[in-house]
Amino acid sequence: MLGLFAAMGAGPVCASFSTAITPPVRTIEHPEGVDWCSEKQQLKNELGNNFLAFVLQITLACLDAGVIFFVENPDGSWMWRQRRPDLSWSSVLRRPGVDDFRTDFCRFGTKWRKRTRFRTNSHLGGQKLFCICKGHHLVLRGRCKQRKMNMTKLAEPYPRGLCNMLAGAIARDAGFLGERRKLDVNLCARQSSCRIGEASHPGPRRAPGQRPPIHL
Repeated sequence: MLGLFAAMGAGPVCASFSTAITPPVRTIEHPEGVDWCSEKQQLKNELGNNFLAFVLQITLACLDAGVIFFVENPDGSWMWRQRRPDLSWSSVLRRPGVDDFRTDFCRFGTKWRKRTRFRTNSHLGGQKLFCICKGHHLVLRGRCKQRKMNMTKLAEPYPRGLCNMLAGAIARDAGFLGERRKLDVNLCARQSSCRIGEASHPGPRRAPGQRPPIHL
């Protein structure tokens, strides 16, 4: 490593890792791919496995060189559940400082939830920012008539707020922002207050020592 990179981000796109494929082409017993699917699908599985092996090599190189990284995929993706030594994340997760940041896209204003996992050595690791919506989400199935594309394709781009959060976290951990404090992920999402769950209109302030009324 020549020290030319301060950070690395990856969002591998590989349809064979999706849990939405029917009939399944990966299973708990065969996470690397079943051998009874079509020849065309077996090639797709192999391509996905090779891509994952490459990402793991790059990630380990980042850890060896002290480079900040994140790797993203849907939270339930088969990419996270591989057991074969050359495809497993165990060698990465054994390194100090590596953890997952998990979030739902709806926290950044999308109509769909799309729970997503970011494996990272940044200070986002170990944090969660899950859905608090009270209504229904847009289901990512079929095609969008207005945009003339599959709904899953429409939902691929990161929301702008999530992009800003990732960029800020990496810039801070890579040393580009000096000694600035760690990001508060709740403040990066679409929230009016960092005290999530507190009423937006809590009512009049009680006098010191006054107990709240008891309703029977």
